[in-house]
Amino acid sequence: MRAHRRGPKTQRMLRGVAKPRVLRAFASLRFVSGSRARPMNDPNILILVMLLVFLVPIGVAAVLALWALRPWLRATMAGTQLTVFEIIGMRLRRVDVDAVVAALVMARQSGVEIHQVDLQRAYLAGVDLETITLAWIAAERMKMDITFDQLVAMYQEKRLGELLDEGGGKS
Repeated sequence: MRAHRRGPKTQRMLRGVAKPRVLRAFASLRFVSGSRARPMNDPNILILVMLLVFLVPIGVAAVLALWALRPWLRATMAGTQLTVFEIIGMRLRRVDVDAVVAALVMARQSGVEIHQVDLQRAYLAGVDLETITLAWIAAERMKMDITFDQLVAMYQEKRLGELLDEGGGKS
């Protein structure tokens, strides 16, 4: 099959029309035997395609690094077990990842264990994670028989300070 050539009338019409560089590059393609194309004559298109092929993955990696790897690195360096996928899940649930990681690190450094799922649930309930983490650490040190969910409920009822004052007086 032969390539289609423009007639003299079409060539005269297109002669005075200014074409952008991209359109000139695409106009230089001539199709032979249906789906096969000849190589492009314009090297700028090739450079543009190569830049897109290399810069898009680098951009995605940079966004991922800022979005998920920074909190993961902070949590890992502190010794907590938090995966990148858990961080992405927190971001998708609109949980403040930095507050959760800070609470996990604080609990880990004080020797108390808190699960990140409990912290996420508390955050979504509107609880200040720093306050509840400090209360959990204090309750564990005073050996109080209380669960994390009970502390969250007491925080929401504004009775958390009373509990810690009572527990501190008994020791």
